[in-house]
Amino acid sequence: MIYRANDLQGDEVKGHWCKVEGKHYMVLENAYFWLRVREEGIMRSPEINPTTLAQYTTVDDKHGNPIYGSFEYEENKFSKGGDRMQSLDGKRLFKVKWHIKSASWYLFGLDRAWCVNSPNWGQFEIIAPACQE
Repeated sequence: MIYRANDLQGDEVKGHWCKVEGKHYMVLENAYFWLRVREEGIMRSPEINPTTLAQYTTVDDKHGNPIYGSFEYEENKFSKGGDRMQSLDGKRLFKVKWHIKSASWYLFGLDRAWCVNSPNWGQFEIIAPACQE
């Protein structure tokens, strides 16, 4: 799985998310090294803000951009990094989130308390990562 988040300086990083001794890190996608845990953390892996985490949903928007969604990263703690999307007509705004009970990605309405399950992802486009709201 590929994840996206902001590091502690606010820069976006993508890679493989891990948690070591209560801190969250991103092992960068292009990393070709063995992980070693030391007192200062994981070498060459930036510490991240877990509230900005988002997981690649394995689907793309109408422009072919990968869609990332928010999820529960610790018990009862949900990330806020899922993409903000809009319908093709521009009238509806959504946030991409993992729906635990159905074990699938949903579009949750930002302007109303409603959602779209099993959306046709090609009918929507990304506005911005939610963590940049």
